[in-house]
Amino acid sequence: MKTPTWFLAFSLLVTGCSSCGKSTPPAPEPTAAPSESSSALADPDGLCAKLCRISGRCKAQDGKCFAHRQEDCSNCAACRILGYCTLKDGGCVAGSADDCRNSSGCQLNGTCTLRDGKCVKAE
Repeated sequence: MKTPTWFLAFSLLVTGCSSCGKSTPPAPEPTAAPSESSSALADPDGLCAKLCRISGRCKAQDGKCFAHRQEDCSNCAACRILGYCTLKDGGCVAGSADDCRNSSGCQLNGTCTLRDGKCVKAE
């Protein structure tokens, strides 16, 4: 079965190119989750809606997109591909060994071991 071009391009975009010196994806950007009592800013460009499907960052606040529900992380492409299935501090991270083992990155690249919120190859 031939792998769709969009999947390969997305995988390189998210994980980086090993020949380019980027073997692991960057850590989640936000450091603090938005408070439930604060009002979310409008998302006029629809950026958070797009990021929601890819990285689980569905809620706009203060000009940034954050993950705010566990379901956002569990249902995003970063969960399926990289194992970033657990909500933490406004982002999605690999939070368990199962997150890594169930990702396509484990099957395709051997990144089945959890280390510091990321799925990596065992040493």
